[in-house]
Amino acid sequence: CHPALQRLIREVDRRLSKHRHLELTVVCGHRGQVEQEQAFRDGNSDKHWPDSRHNTTPSTAVDIAPYPIDWNDRELFMLLIGYVLAVSEDLGIEIEAGALWHKRDRPHIQLSAYELSKAAA
Repeated sequence: CHPALQRLIREVDRRLSKHRHLELTVVCGHRGQVEQEQAFRDGNSDKHWPDSRHNTTPSTAVDIAPYPIDWNDRELFMLLIGYVLAVSEDLGIEIEAGALWHKRDRPHIQLSAYELSKAAA
């Protein structure tokens, strides 16, 4: 994953480890062509290779989940995503959370276009 995403996820994990009420796991960072097409077929992505943010090198998206994973626990996902958004604000890393999109993608976090432009400058 992109260094800014690595920094963010490591910091979220570090802060969460102090509390022990919530843990996270990284489900997916980079996806190759085979994995991306499988994610599309399974309904876990609406993008074909190479159009997902997971397909860039390094990946500019990451999927995370509360650990242990219960895909049906929407409240725990939203708690985690809210925490990630707060930490990203603290670190000055601008992200977009799939949990807030019209077509919800709860585990998905990606760097914003603005954040990517900062890295390119």
